Formats: sequence, C-alpha cells, structure tokens
Amino acid sequence: DTVTDFGTGDKLNLADLLPDSNTASYLSVTQNAGGTTIHVTDGSGNDVQTIFLQGYTAESAAAILAKLTADQGYTGL
Repeated sequence: DTVTDFGTGDKLNLADLLPDSNTASYLSVTQNAGGTTIHVTDGSGNDVQTIFLQGYTAESAAAILAKLTADQGYTGL
C-alpha cells in the first residue's frame, strides 16, 4: 500500500498485522529519497504487508523501527 499524505500527527497502527508482541522479528524499515517503506513479514522474511510512506523522511529508518517495535505503531513528526 502507498500512503501519499502521511505527515505530522498521522498515526500508523500495525497491531492487527503483527502475530505477537515480538515485533522486532516481523518488521523492517528502509528509506530512500522517495520516502519510507515498512515491511511487515511472517517472521521468516516473507512480506505480509508493505507500506510505502511516499515523501516521508522526517525520521531515520532506525528511529521509526524503534518506535514501531516498542509500540506497534508510529506517529508522524
């Protein structure tokens, strides 16, 4: 899925996509000049959901991943 208008105050909740609270094994985040991609996997590396936040680079991929891992969600800056 592509989100074209993610920004300050917008919330992304991944709780329904994650099978348990061990979120680190199910998530990865990458960035390029075009935005941020969040990969939700089945735990063995197969994508279950890919979310592209077009144009969103307000925080590093590592910072976004840390917040997603801790809270199963992320709020835009």
